[in-house]
Amino acid sequence: MPPFHVFLSFLGPLLGISLGFDAVNTEKNNGTLIRLMAQPVYRDNLLLAKFVSTLIIVTTLVVALVLLMIGGGLLITGVRMEPQELMRILAFVVISILYIGFWLSLSILLSVGLRQAATSALTAIGFWLFLRCFTKYWSTW
Repeated sequence: MPPFHVFLSFLGPLLGISLGFDAVNTEKNNGTLIRLMAQPVYRDNLLLAKFVSTLIIVTTLVVALVLLMIGGGLLITGVRMEPQELMRILAFVVISILYIGFWLSLSILLSVGLRQAATSALTAIGFWLFLRCFTKYWSTW
């Protein structure tokens, strides 16, 4: 089992991409986007609502996972947590949510720009894999 930060850094972008790759183009292909935009709703508000609602779900998931890890660690070790450790954990949660939010916003952007959901998903995953491999190679220099 990998460490928690490695686990989250690998599955976090996949979670963000999987929740946002078909946010707009599925509605466009099904014909529901035309009916939705016929209402007095701005396009910006529609995209922001899709992003914020998904980010709330991701935030809830990450916070629940971190609380489970903290509770399990406290039960297994029995060691009290210092305030510095709690601040580090909170900073990790905030940075993780921002990281997943970046991949979520990128996948929603690709969903707006590309016609097919599969194309937007493969483009986002390809971009993620490229950056993941490039940063791994870069860090060895």
